Amino acid sequence: MFMAYFFDAQSAEIIPVEIRSDRQCEEIRRLIGCEQAEAIRLDDAHVVLCDQDGLGTGLHGVVEIDGFSQPLGGNLIIAGLEDGELTAPKVPLDEVADRIDVVRPVLDPQTQLDSYRRTRPLDFAIRLVRQKPRPVLAARLSA
Repeated sequence: MFMAYFFDAQSAEIIPVEIRSDRQCEEIRRLIGCEQAEAIRLDDAHVVLCDQDGLGTGLHGVVEIDGFSQPLGGNLIIAGLEDGELTAPKVPLDEVADRIDVVRPVLDPQTQLDSYRRTRPLDFAIRLVRQKPRPVLAARLSA
């Protein structure tokens, strides 16, 4: 069993999880919520596991990670990597959270005054809001 970090895309929280080494593929797919997980090398010692089709499904937002040039969608697992094997991350949870930006769309109603000086909604503007994920240090989920 090894510890990894689970990023929940809906709540924007990062939670320590324990993954059984003998069933890691099944447990990672279950946590991420996908059929086919993809491993993306983050640096020499870390890997991000994500849904291979994560950007093609309904999204709450996208994730940008320092050191990786493309946005990711959906839930993520961040794990250490040593000799080709998944291990516990080499950095603390708050350092991982500092490397992540969650980008979410927000709808802002745009209004205008009609001829009777009443405010009427006219349209919506979309803006993108960046936030840092919230590390949840106390919780430990078992996969």
